[in-house]
Amino acid sequence: MYLIVGGKFQGKFEFAKKQYGVKENDENLFLNLEKFVWEYMENAKSHIEEFCKKHKNAVIICDEVGCGLISMDKKTREYCNYVGEISMFLAEKADEVYYVTMGFGRKLK
Repeated sequence: MYLIVGGKFQGKFEFAKKQYGVKENDENLFLNLEKFVWEYMENAKSHIEEFCKKHKNAVIICDEVGCGLISMDKKTREYCNYVGEISMFLAEKADEVYYVTMGFGRKLK
C-alpha cells in the first residue's frame, strides 16, 4: 500500500500517476481520504482497512488537514484528529509514504 499526503492542490494525483501509473477510475486508487473520513467518521478506519486488504497495491491520497489554524468547532477538531490518526495508522502499514508539495514528492518511508 502506498500513501501520498500533502496540501490541497499540490499535485498529489499527478504524482501518483507518474509514480504508480494509476488512473482516475483505478480500483486500487483511494482519492480524497479526508473527505471520506468526514462522511463516515468513526466507521472510516474499518472501511479503509477493508479496502487495503482487498487492494494490496492500494494508492491512498489524502489532503493534509492538520497544519492550519485550530478550529473552534468541536466536530472539526475531532475530524482533524481522526484524519491524523488514520493517516498515522496507514503510514505505519504502508510500503511507501510520500509528502507532495508543488508536484514534487518527498519520500518519508
